Amino acid sequence: MTTRALVGAEQSTDVLVFDWWLHNEDRHLTALGGNPNLLWDVQTEQLAVIDHNQAFDPSFNPVHFLESHVFGYCWNRVFTDLVEKAKYLERMDAVLADLNIAISSIVGSICVGGGCSSRKSKGSRQICVVWL
Repeated sequence: MTTRALVGAEQSTDVLVFDWWLHNEDRHLTALGGNPNLLWDVQTEQLAVIDHNQAFDPSFNPVHFLESHVFGYCWNRVFTDLVEKAKYLERMDAVLADLNIAISSIVGSICVGGGCSSRKSKGSRQICVVWL
């Protein structure tokens, strides 16, 4: 039995939908090998999904995604089933509805590049993103 076979149908589909939503093509597994960016905890029998550095890829290729994604075989489980599709759309809407609350709880401000301000309000945190 492969490790992939240990992952339940619902969690496999969750990972597939999540990666589709984020346009993350970097979870490959083919007959020749790959890089699924998943860890399996043998003690707890739980999956850890790692490595989202290629999310929001502007050159996302849906065909390549489905051909190579570690859980691409789950596609019909959700995308051709209107009830399952509606369930996932509802979950995504709930995440988007709470996104601003989540972001504001993490940081007081986000700045990009080298122009991060040294002025912060008391108790706020600041994340500076610098492209190298």
